Amino acid sequence: MTSPLSKPRNHSFEVLARDTTARKECPFAAVSLEMTNDMSRIECPFHAHTVRQMPTITGDVPLVIRGLTFQTTNESAALLKDVGGGDKIRELCTRFYARAFLDEQLKPFFFEEDGATAHGQRLADWIIQKMGGEGQPWTTSGRWGMRQPSHFKAWHSAKRDDSVRGRHFNLTDSRTWMRVHFWAARECGLNEHSAFWDCTLSPSMNAAQSHLLLMMLSGLPTHPTLRDTCQTGTVETDIIALLNADNDSPSLGTRSRAGLQYSVDPFLNSLHEEDLQAQQAMKKHGFRDIPRAALISSSDKTKPSASKKLEVVVTEQRKLIKDLKRQLKAKLLEELATLKVRHQRVKDSNTELRRRVKELDTLVHRHATTNAAQAQVVEKRLSKPTESSSDSAATSQLINEVRALQADQETEIRRSETRLHLRKERKLPRSSRRSGRWDRRPRRWALMLSPTRRLRQSQPSFGRCI
Repeated sequence: MTSPLSKPRNHSFEVLARDTTARKECPFAAVSLEMTNDMSRIECPFHAHTVRQMPTITGDVPLVIRGLTFQTTNESAALLKDVGGGDKIRELCTRFYARAFLDEQLKPFFFEEDGATAHGQRLADWIIQKMGGEGQPWTTSGRWGMRQPSHFKAWHSAKRDDSVRGRHFNLTDSRTWMRVHFWAARECGLNEHSAFWDCTLSPSMNAAQSHLLLMMLSGLPTHPTLRDTCQTGTVETDIIALLNADNDSPSLGTRSRAGLQYSVDPFLNSLHEEDLQAQQAMKKHGFRDIPRAALISSSDKTKPSASKKLEVVVTEQRKLIKDLKRQLKAKLLEELATLKVRHQRVKDSNTELRRRVKELDTLVHRHATTNAAQAQVVEKRLSKPTESSSDSAATSQLINEVRALQADQETEIRRSETRLHLRKERKLPRSSRRSGRWDRRPRRWALMLSPTRRLRQSQPSFGRCI
């Protein structure tokens, strides 16, 4: 994945390197460039090349590693500033990729074709962010979290042979990368900075790199220490030409030929002998997991004691990790069983709750239906205010008419009684006069007979009114 490079620092954009005319590159990308102590006169649009300064930090600078991850500290930030700042690291990485592009072992992994300057910028930004003191160039460039995807693309690069495409970096790939990297560091003069060089070769860095390689290679022989690997840079020869001298089986990732002496350096010879045994073992086991006993190297007898101690420590750590994984797996299985029981209980309770909720929904639906019917009745009653008022008016009118009729009847009854009383006084029956009964109670007789008679006479008219 490509990314924008750093801004030019008051330099011309015409690169003077002899073999970088195809694109704009840092002069350090030209392997034919002669490295000197004073590179400040080189015009570069990418980096500020300065004169090598005398280091001010001479003591040990401890590296803080937690969980195989480097932690930024004030000491590491000060060390970065003392070696020349981020541009010095970019010079180193640019020079490294310029050499790596010529190596037959590393070249198939490069899936990008944007040159050594761009590759060096990406790797240098990651190192600078880890050391600290110059911001977070790796994160701000948008490449945070892209390290593993980039490795995945390198493993599946179309440039690799079909038989090994997709496989991770093997022992030879890792050693070659380290040798070329230390060679580029020596060319840039970083080996003259004792604090930086000792920090790079510190036991913490050595242990972390050893553990990563052992976990990655899965059973291959223990790689040499970083201090042994960096000594390769002292050989006065072209290491890339030396490594590319033999390519019997490039698809297997080896450069070995039995009986061939590559250099006077015993380390290089032992490395190629061990690579040859690894190749034979891989062919024998069909590229599957290779037991450690099948890769016993004659050079193991001459390994330094520090390397053997480191191998013992790493082996113990791997055993401890396996035990912890086993315990963690048992604990997780136990918790999983408990969670299954709880899940079943919750499932049963949810079923009961669903049943109750269904019953409540049915009851609520019934009540809602009843309330809706009642509401319709009330709405019908309330929607006829005119008819109710008309009924009340008719009832009031009827009552008034009945009362008026009753008043007329009472008036008529009084008039009839008066006329009847006067008639009785004027002419009474003989029997009454003889007995004297009506004489004694004339008023009472009139009151007793006249109302009944008048009512009988007035009933037809009352009925007609009604």
